[in-house]
Amino acid sequence: LRWGPGREDVLLLSDQIPPFDMIKVEGKVGSFKLIWFATVLDKIYVPIYYLDDFQTYEGSWAKRYLSGHRLNLKLKMGVELGISEVVLYGGKNRHPEPYYLNPLLPYYGEQFNRDMDDNILWSFDIVLSTFRNKELYFELLVDDFQYDFESEPHQTGFQLGLNWAKPFGWRRSYLNLEYTKINNWVYGQNKPWNIYTYYGWGMGSLLGPDADRWSFELIYHFSKDVDLILSEEYRRKGKGRIATPQTSAVPSSQKFPSGDVEYKNQNKFTLSYQPSTNLQLDLSLGYNKIKNVKNERGVKNDAFIFKAKLSLNLWKERRF
Repeated sequence: LRWGPGREDVLLLSDQIPPFDMIKVEGKVGSFKLIWFATVLDKIYVPIYYLDDFQTYEGSWAKRYLSGHRLNLKLKMGVELGISEVVLYGGKNRHPEPYYLNPLLPYYGEQFNRDMDDNILWSFDIVLSTFRNKELYFELLVDDFQYDFESEPHQTGFQLGLNWAKPFGWRRSYLNLEYTKINNWVYGQNKPWNIYTYYGWGMGSLLGPDADRWSFELIYHFSKDVDLILSEEYRRKGKGRIATPQTSAVPSSQKFPSGDVEYKNQNKFTLSYQPSTNLQLDLSLGYNKIKNVKNERGVKNDAFIFKAKLSLNLWKERRF
């Protein structure tokens, strides 16, 4: 699953994690499309957790579940809108909840009515392709919306991007520009089984919380089989992590990114050769420059990186 319009990355559901074994339903009526899924995530071991003054989890395994639904609207005028909602919930003796298995019920309302503390995330995205050879897209992520606007700050992230075919009149070329920012505490939660991970991987943006990134990519179609790709990325990463323990209310961040910020700059050139739909060879040479590696002040890492990737696709489709 991949929900979001981003090219380099998305905020809510990424396809860069281990795949789900899930139940999924899709339906389309006119310009509307509804997607719903439910899955069982990996269990996690909780050494000790104080749920309240009367209940303690000690040395137990917590079950974890994920459900989500998305409504998409695509208009002929070149506008596409999407609204998505996912819920991650679980616990020692908890089972799949029927109200989270209903594709039409808003999860946030069900959580509020039943006085539960599950991890609910919203995403709103829009794609505008009304301009000639250009496409603008935007995504907003809201983690645990605070209806009182007082108890704690909203944990949010956003992404803004541009796709441009034949930029500045340069034929056979394609340009992508993208900026992503994710505030601290996003994807986390005060209950360890509600942290937004799957087998240790963050299920949202690959950046994780407390980070932002600029990315640039220029593709030149040299021939029918060969693409030349030039890309650059500049990234800042604070000390915040998805698994950082949270209290019931997270504090307001005074600085973004927080702590000793890790700075990373990557330049890369790629040659992509695809003689058929079943075979592709990618060769890339890049240079990474990192300052304050893993948020340790003064630690640097500069390196040239060469990658070779061979893809063989044996998938076949038949019409009945």
